[in-house]
Amino acid sequence: WMRGLLAVPNFLLGRHAVVWTRAFSHIRRDRTDCATLTESLSALRQTNQAPFASRMIMGHTIQQPGGLNSACNGAALRVDVGLSKGCGDAPPEVLEILDDGRGGVRRVSKPTHVGD
Repeated sequence: WMRGLLAVPNFLLGRHAVVWTRAFSHIRRDRTDCATLTESLSALRQTNQAPFASRMIMGHTIQQPGGLNSACNGAALRVDVGLSKGCGDAPPEVLEILDDGRGGVRRVSKPTHVGD
């Protein structure tokens, strides 16, 4: 479908499509669908394409105030901080996920420069 040879799959279309859903990004915990996220990650792990899927990183829902954050016991990493002037003009933040054996996620909100 990305090459124009097939129709776009239904799971990519509409406001609740996987690329647009806000089900895991709601500011209110009671409106964040952790059960579906857990089920989705479990289904991904059962494939050969994502056998270690344990988190989903998402944007398209500005996380202000506060910036980068997580939900669903760390399974949902919400990274839209509203950088553009029209969407909050927030300072940049970086999500760094290291393959260091500790399974940690580090939030960097203070800009650093090469040579600092």
